[in-house]
Amino acid sequence: MRTAVKVVLISASSLLLLLAIGIVSILLLFKAAGLSLSDFDSPSDQEIQYTQDQGDQILSAIRTYITETGNPPSELDDLVPQHIATIPFATESGDVWEYHYTPEKDKFQLAFDWGEWAPVTWSNGGVWYLDTK
Repeated sequence: MRTAVKVVLISASSLLLLLAIGIVSILLLFKAAGLSLSDFDSPSDQEIQYTQDQGDQILSAIRTYITETGNPPSELDDLVPQHIATIPFATESGDVWEYHYTPEKDKFQLAFDWGEWAPVTWSNGGVWYLDTK
């Protein structure tokens, strides 16, 4: 018994059409999921500066809190409303801060993580830094 093998030749223009259909399909899936290609870009210098500026407002409130109580707050909500009206978002799109306080070491860390890219972090032992992973 012989098995027939059929060879299909695709022209370059047909191959390009299939490739274009594939790319459009992926973009439509991204759109349906609420994503865009810009979600995978590294943060711009302006975005990093915005995040640091918002964080500086929180740090100012933390410093005042420490002056008054002797310790950092156990959570950011402890600052509201006496030391800061509201906790500002870390980004213009409304992402929130991560705050960790370790009482036994009397250390705190304020951070925002851009996921795959780089978190901007400040801890009470240092200054803002951008972790390039």
